[in-house]
Amino acid sequence: MATGTGKPARRYWKSGGGVRPFLIGLATAAVFVSGKLWPKYEVAIWTAFLIAIVVYVYFEVRHPVNYRSIAISEQAIEYVGLGGREVIPFDAIARLEFVREDAVFEQYIESKWMIHTADGKHIEVMDESPHRGKLMRAFRKRLAGFDASAARKGFRAWGKGRWLCYEPPDAGGETIRR
Repeated sequence: MATGTGKPARRYWKSGGGVRPFLIGLATAAVFVSGKLWPKYEVAIWTAFLIAIVVYVYFEVRHPVNYRSIAISEQAIEYVGLGGREVIPFDAIARLEFVREDAVFEQYIESKWMIHTADGKHIEVMDESPHRGKLMRAFRKRLAGFDASAARKGFRAWGKGRWLCYEPPDAGGETIRR
């Protein structure tokens, strides 16, 4: 046997990738068996099991999938994506769009915030439910002129599109349109 054979499988199990589905399957089998052994308590056993599954799914969905973390302070957003860490000061945001477009590797539409900074950088912040409300509150509070209704239109959209949510007024007080 060659060295290294089976290592990816062991890493998968160590990371918890195979353990959770295995444990859920084992618990389901235990619920089936215990329901047959104690028919008097079958409804209570199934109820407890289903409540446990709902709680597990609720907490599992609260973790972002497309990025590691977002921290929002009074001065900036710290976004740790899969490509690295970005610190985006609120006063450096020159344009903010909510974007829905085709995902890179999948057959679905993904949502993200496209942040254009004053120094010309374009930062994509993925939109996921655990942080959507926090980002909306931060943008509303720290970006004077943030258009929350445009963002909500983007949230409710089924198709692709771009919604301009913020662009600071120029020196003459007019909103810059590009």
